[in-house]
Amino acid sequence: MQTVKSNKILYCDVDGTLLMYNGNDGSFSAIDKQSIAIKCPFTENRDDHAVAKYYYLRPNHNTIQYLKDYKAMGYTIVVWSAASWVWAEAAVKALKLEDIVDYVMSKPDVVIDDLEPNEWIREQIWPR
Repeated sequence: MQTVKSNKILYCDVDGTLLMYNGNDGSFSAIDKQSIAIKCPFTENRDDHAVAKYYYLRPNHNTIQYLKDYKAMGYTIVVWSAASWVWAEAAVKALKLEDIVDYVMSKPDVVIDDLEPNEWIREQIWPR
């Protein structure tokens, strides 16, 4: 068993939060001056073209600043993604946030708790 020894934890999502899509169609492939190329972690050992080799997304500088600010306040920073921990890790590395982010993980599929999330989440931020 591993124990996260912190009472101050910030969880941050990747897609649409830490990284923003290019264009209104939710595209990973449109390139603009603000885009960064992220090597797709799902393409290893695949020769087909079913998965793009690179995704082009825009860093959300507001979210990145929140992470830096909360880290400075002593928070443990966790970046997660519904696309898996592999994608969360790729995003953190592409943004060079390894010194700020403590953990990466997949977004939970199931949460068992006696309280509704709005009863225990102290603060929710929508950085656009």
